[in-house]
Amino acid sequence: SKDTDKHGRIIADKSQSSDKLREAQDKMYERYGTTRNNTFDINQIREAKHPVLWKMGNDWGLEDIYVKIHNQRPGQIFTYHLDKSSSGYRGAQTYADVDPEKIVRLFIFLDDWRPGQHICLGQTQLYWKRGDVLWFDWQNAAHGTANCSHYDRPMLLITGIKTQKFLEKFYKFTKVEIQA
Repeated sequence: SKDTDKHGRIIADKSQSSDKLREAQDKMYERYGTTRNNTFDINQIREAKHPVLWKMGNDWGLEDIYVKIHNQRPGQIFTYHLDKSSSGYRGAQTYADVDPEKIVRLFIFLDDWRPGQHICLGQTQLYWKRGDVLWFDWQNAAHGTANCSHYDRPMLLITGIKTQKFLEKFYKFTKVEIQA
């Protein structure tokens, strides 16, 4: 059976178990030459538990947001890939019925770049400062990450549906202030 949200979008397909989804993800990681544990760590942000981080995500004006910490520890790597999923806080089906052009994923760097930390978009190696905001065509632009430094590389990832408020805000600001 399938559940839907207030917009009629599919929330979860209960006919496909989370075990089968996890198995499919593990096969994907295997195809990329890695494992789930060797790529990055994800921590979902909930408004009640993490109000400051949630506010950082919510302030962008995206609709139906999913906020998470994406941390890559030293030694972790995610090979060159495309993100074709539409996953969010309700799992793989969160944005399944939304036009992919309307789904936005922002990457907010929570620490400065350090030697040995790599994010490659196409043929471009990125360097960043704490508070820098990255938005790119993550569904169609090949990218990969690796951390061979001695420090974690944390980012706040915000996924949601594009709104006019978001576009006005994004093109106005290029950096967010992060309180220590």
